[in-house]
Amino acid sequence: VLLNQKVFGRGLYRALWYIPTLTSAAIMAQVAVIFISPFDGILNAILKTVGQDPVIWTVQGNWMRTFIVAFTIWRGVGTSVVLFLAALQGIHPELYEAAMVDGAGGWRLLRYITVPLLRPMILFVLVTGIIGGFQIFEAVLLISKGGPQNMTNVMLLQIYNDAFVNTNMGVASAGAVIMALILLWFSLTGMRLMQRGQAEV
Repeated sequence: VLLNQKVFGRGLYRALWYIPTLTSAAIMAQVAVIFISPFDGILNAILKTVGQDPVIWTVQGNWMRTFIVAFTIWRGVGTSVVLFLAALQGIHPELYEAAMVDGAGGWRLLRYITVPLLRPMILFVLVTGIIGGFQIFEAVLLISKGGPQNMTNVMLLQIYNDAFVNTNMGVASAGAVIMALILLWFSLTGMRLMQRGQAEV
């Protein structure tokens, strides 16, 4: 919503949000590794400047999981921003003008006009985000390799390890089929919810 406002440099702000999405996942993962390197990483350099001992981030399971989730969201947020901007620009300004004539303020405009009209797009972004979550692979492989102690392992990486590391094609094939069925269920459910949301709007 903020990126849809008419402010100076709006095009630059939008581009900055979308740059991580355009950049290769492998390159961004290597940049992330530089941040969390236990010896010469940027995070440990910051800790040293404030008098704290360096931390071996790669063995901190909960922290690594949080880091990978944040990294994945950061890379994918650009696509969501573009989709929401397109949906926002499809809302007729006359709706806001009529509501403001009736005395509606910013909060009511958001609650009763913007959010209801964005509901199909919200559902679409939610469903595609869940599906994209199942497809996370490069970030986990390059940053943590599923460790420590499998705390950052994901389904696609497990299928990859079963097929090419453990050379157990049967297990890998079964995992791939299960994953395909899960994604199919989410896709069909998402389509049903979006059709219902469009009918309500």
